Amino acid sequence: MKPRSALLFLAASALCGCPGAPINALIGAHVDGVRYFSITGDVVDATSGQPVEGATVTFVDTGLTGQPAVSWEEEVVGESNVNGHIRVRFAQWWGATITLEDILTGGLAMTFDLVVSKEGYESQEFHFVGSTCTTTENVNVHPLLATTYIDLNTVRLEPVSERRSLLEVGRKAVAQLFLIQMLLP
Repeated sequence: MKPRSALLFLAASALCGCPGAPINALIGAHVDGVRYFSITGDVVDATSGQPVEGATVTFVDTGLTGQPAVSWEEEVVGESNVNGHIRVRFAQWWGATITLEDILTGGLAMTFDLVVSKEGYESQEFHFVGSTCTTTENVNVHPLLATTYIDLNTVRLEPVSERRSLLEVGRKAVAQLFLIQMLLP
């Protein structure tokens, strides 16, 4: 039984008064799971339409609905090949403590971002809540059993000028310093 189905079954049992599943036993319980991802798509230069080789695909774990990640974890999970094609497969572990809100709303949904980037281009970010891409309608998402299949279709990366590229590097450095400053006591 999937974690969400088990959670719904236990919650329904507890709410219906079944003695084997008191609702208090569910609240505060910790659950762990794994989600597999299969990501495909093509990366092209937005100006020329030519394939972009070596564009990295980064997975950013932003937590679960109602439970943001303690610290966002970024992991480069693949890159585009010589033809600009992305074909990435990986597993992502997650864990959560069940709250009353989770029981009442039917469970937890993983939230995450996918970032496609290459030096000299503006990054493209795709934001997801469960199996829905909230950034664009051009992304196809199909959850099937323990695997989520994501087709980014065609990702068009905009070339940046040398000045914009330097501004982007500076912005990332300031963001990293801000994060470090927040983590220090």
